[in-house]
Amino acid sequence: MRKFLVYISVFFAIIIVIDILFGIACRYLNSHAKGGDTASHYDITMKQTEPVLIMGSSRAIHHYDCKIMEDSLGVGVYNCGVDGNGILFQYGRLSLLLERYTPRMIIYDAMPRFDISGVDDVTRNLAWLRRWYGLSETLDTLFRDISDSERFKLLSNLYRYNGDFMQLLSDNIKPMQEVAYKGYKPLYGEIDYTPEKECEHIEEWNPLKLKYFKKLIALCKQKNISLVVVYSPWLGKENSLSLTRLTELCDENDIPIIDYYGVEEFNNNPMLFQDASHLNDEGAKAYTKSVVGRIRRLSY
Repeated sequence: MRKFLVYISVFFAIIIVIDILFGIACRYLNSHAKGGDTASHYDITMKQTEPVLIMGSSRAIHHYDCKIMEDSLGVGVYNCGVDGNGILFQYGRLSLLLERYTPRMIIYDAMPRFDISGVDDVTRNLAWLRRWYGLSETLDTLFRDISDSERFKLLSNLYRYNGDFMQLLSDNIKPMQEVAYKGYKPLYGEIDYTPEKECEHIEEWNPLKLKYFKKLIALCKQKNISLVVVYSPWLGKENSLSLTRLTELCDENDIPIIDYYGVEEFNNNPMLFQDASHLNDEGAKAYTKSVVGRIRRLSY
């Protein structure tokens, strides 16, 4: 029995050493990436200090040309949008940024699925934030809110970087993509199908997303950050009925909304879209030029 306990102790000691060494290697790769998503996430989280931030899902990262915005606003702009993520990810990201500096304005591009409704696989969607666990008590609380077991799982580096090692390695050796200018990632080509008309309805709040959108609003007010919520163009959308709950929340808190769902210049022009919910580069540039004027009037 004693011999068995010794073997078990040695086994766990080896696992702990492997976990520690794996964490050291991953942190090095994370901070030295030459390009790709690794470098992009690291630059946003640990380096950039721009006064104006774009936040939201893929519709944020593909719809806002930072160069056009900077030329119009006269200040630095960084696009912090992330494919397939919404309020939970962005609140966690903001908590990390606030450990370093306080932006002047946040432009939040809202999407029903990621910011209001839906039961997403949030632990998967927050994967990019796991590596930063422990740097912000606010971020740590977010993980605990999502799952009680996360606080224990995140003690392991093997869990924090689960599934990311090959990307870390690739982005250090030969990145598949360069770091986009200030985070903006243009899409090219035109939509080659006719999107089906959907019956618009009011999306009901996912309780966790409601909690964290309220916390985002409160945090911006506490830090004196101007928050603007935007509904960017969506091909064929005639109104923003699906975002009614968010509109009500913003109205209650005096948060300005810029709504482009019913703007015919965009929502009836398929040449400006790469797919039904994403503008192509031509559309994004046209939209950015249009919306930045309205943002400028709110900020000055």
